[in-house]
Amino acid sequence: MKPTVGILGCGWLGKPLAQHLLAEGYRVKGSTTTPEKKEILHALGVEAYTVTLTPSGCEGEWADFIADVSHLVVAFPPKLRQSQEDSYVEKVAQLLRHLQKTPIKKLLWVGSTGVFGEQQDLVDDTTVPEPDTASGKGLWAAEQAIHQAELPYTGIRLGGLVGPDRHPVTFLSGRQNLERPMAPVHLIALTDCMGILTLCLEQEALQGFINAVHPERPTRAVFYTQAAHHRQIPPPHFDAHDTRVGKRIECTWLAQQHYAFEPHLPL
Repeated sequence: MKPTVGILGCGWLGKPLAQHLLAEGYRVKGSTTTPEKKEILHALGVEAYTVTLTPSGCEGEWADFIADVSHLVVAFPPKLRQSQEDSYVEKVAQLLRHLQKTPIKKLLWVGSTGVFGEQQDLVDDTTVPEPDTASGKGLWAAEQAIHQAELPYTGIRLGGLVGPDRHPVTFLSGRQNLERPMAPVHLIALTDCMGILTLCLEQEALQGFINAVHPERPTRAVFYTQAAHHRQIPPPHFDAHDTRVGKRIECTWLAQQHYAFEPHLPL
């Protein structure tokens, strides 16, 4: 019998993941912060609850949501800005304190490759992050807290998210003097996010973080120019004098599992 999976944060990633897991035969409980989205989840077959994480605790229907959940996917976006870094880390700490009071068997934590600094060159699953931004430092503090919480967990550092209604080129379209044109892109399609999270649900907890980015890594200039032309929007323009290459991310564990990514990144 498959375990009951809770998804804390049924947004861009969590909602389709819930639908995918339901189709795979899992019982799925999902959280959202608004009653309107709760009704949408109910209509999809998800047992939905309103839960809000704050720096002081888990509010709303937390107790009902977490009851009999054995495997929990935490998929709420950090939305990190410099002024919110401490708030995010405190929310994580509060959540972990609540989870330590439950008999949870596995925690899947959705993180970000933004935890690595651009100066780190080649990084893999074993590389210790050296974040160089406020958001990266917040992510790294959260990762350390998760590791120290002594819960059975696997953390998944996703690259930039790409899906049917989400593509980074829409944020870059028409912009001037963008940095690092020669740096590789580190992106991941929604379908691969769901495939990798499902794989991690089925495996023993790793007690560590893995990287999850598509192996296709054209340069930023090449990929975003092609994507803009494909979508018939103004292409971004890069600083031709910027020759920095930045980090290159490898996915050690996924390579060992022979995980088959989508053939190509979506334009």
